Amino acid sequence: MNDVLFNQIPQCVREGVLFLNKKLPDWYLQFEEVEVYDRLDISSHFSCLLGILFDNYTTGRERLGVGYFDTVKLGFDAPIGDAGEFNELTIGWKIVISRLIDHQHQLVIQAEVPEAELALCS
Repeated sequence: MNDVLFNQIPQCVREGVLFLNKKLPDWYLQFEEVEVYDRLDISSHFSCLLGILFDNYTTGRERLGVGYFDTVKLGFDAPIGDAGEFNELTIGWKIVISRLIDHQHQLVIQAEVPEAELALCS
């Protein structure tokens, strides 16, 4: 991952990714459709990460078994009264999701292309 982009990702988002990878492998594939990815907005109850994954923020918290402070620690929510952080979190999640989807697509291509053809490409 590009170091500049990686440095833009808040630590809490990185922890959230690790958490989701354990609880919901391939969770990021729900964002493959451009309109879903574009809709992501951490400040919205229905378009936040949990809202998209579980239909709304509250259901997501319940299904994952996390409280409010956990959601902040995992980058699913911003601290109360910190409106500026919502945008930072949304950008961080979008960077991570696009990287995970790109990586998944590369794996699929590698699995579909015979090894001899890959050797020709390098």
